Amino acid sequence: MSTELLDFRPAAPPRVVRVALQATAAAPEGPLAPCPRCGSKGVNVHQRDWRTVKDPHAARVLVLRYLCKRCGHVRRAYPAGLGPSRQSAALRQLSVLLYWIGLSYQAVRAVLLDLGCPLSTTSIRRNVVAAQQRLHGQPPLSRLRLAPAGAGVLAGPDGRLVVRLVGHPASGRYLEVEVGDAGHAAELHWRLTTCARWLGQHTP
Repeated sequence: MSTELLDFRPAAPPRVVRVALQATAAAPEGPLAPCPRCGSKGVNVHQRDWRTVKDPHAARVLVLRYLCKRCGHVRRAYPAGLGPSRQSAALRQLSVLLYWIGLSYQAVRAVLLDLGCPLSTTSIRRNVVAAQQRLHGQPPLSRLRLAPAGAGVLAGPDGRLVVRLVGHPASGRYLEVEVGDAGHAAELHWRLTTCARWLGQHTP
């Protein structure tokens, strides 16, 4: 995926931008793939484990362990949007997107805390580095001069943003960013939509 910047800033961009986040299910769904060891489709539920996770909405999810009837191989099935890591895919998306649009690691941490999903600056940095490695380079955006100015609010010389989450974790949820300063709307809208494309997300 190319990180080339397309310098297109609409003259009258919308003041509110929504970026889709990956869904997070509460339990595994859908058919189970055949056993990776022997190819059998016959399994028994070996264990049910309620796991505490880090996600903007889900506090815990159900992880199932299956035992292959033929060869005895044990494997785990995770809910959509989750894997072995405690962080959900949506939380990783959030942390990377907020950093890429120009916030500092500390500002990202403050926003995530306001959204109810605290994450350390070390974890945020790891998420960003992993995302940039997948893109084979660092998105060349300068840091915005914005600092926390209230619950979900960032403000400074580069404008004002109000950040919130909307929707439902299983059926569709979005990071909603409202640009509070009309003078900076074009620049901030361009950053949001550009970074969303880098993450493979869409902005309805």
